[in-house]
Amino acid sequence: WQVRQPIYKTSKAKWMRYQNHMADLIKGTNAKIEWDAITDMISLPEPGMLQAGVALYEEGKLDEAEYEFKKLLHHLPEHAAANHMLGVIYARKGHIAEAVELMEKAVLACPWKKYWRKDLIQACEIVGDEEKAEQVRAAGANRGGNRPANNQDAEVELQVLEDDEAELESYLTEYSR
Repeated sequence: WQVRQPIYKTSKAKWMRYQNHMADLIKGTNAKIEWDAITDMISLPEPGMLQAGVALYEEGKLDEAEYEFKKLLHHLPEHAAANHMLGVIYARKGHIAEAVELMEKAVLACPWKKYWRKDLIQACEIVGDEEKAEQVRAAGANRGGNRPANNQDAEVELQVLEDDEAELESYLTEYSR
């Protein structure tokens, strides 16, 4: 005699019955990584730390990506892209308050990044801080889109674009050999 099994419409529905049993496991795997502060500089900054972190993030390896971005922030605490990406990782792990702090720091450093501003607004709304979300939205509207706020910001953006262009050219030269 065959025992009758429940019929589920989706694979998610099948796992819903185990949700209560797995809650502690899920909570533990999404926990923020805590580590002892580095008192002496054991590692040196390496080229490509940001790209390595982004690659790990895109592969879904959040813990490893978090470690790479924290390593970069250890050497360059004001690095806007690393702060933003670490904020995105914290948001994905459910640490929204810390995510908002980091994303805010990144948006203040690079206010012309409209997608960063959009992520910050979304995180503020999740936390329930509608006032801050509205302030960020208004600041973005006052800026007139995605343009740098002043000449210094424009020069920084231009330098980044020129560096990216030079890197692309060197890659294409190497690739064509």
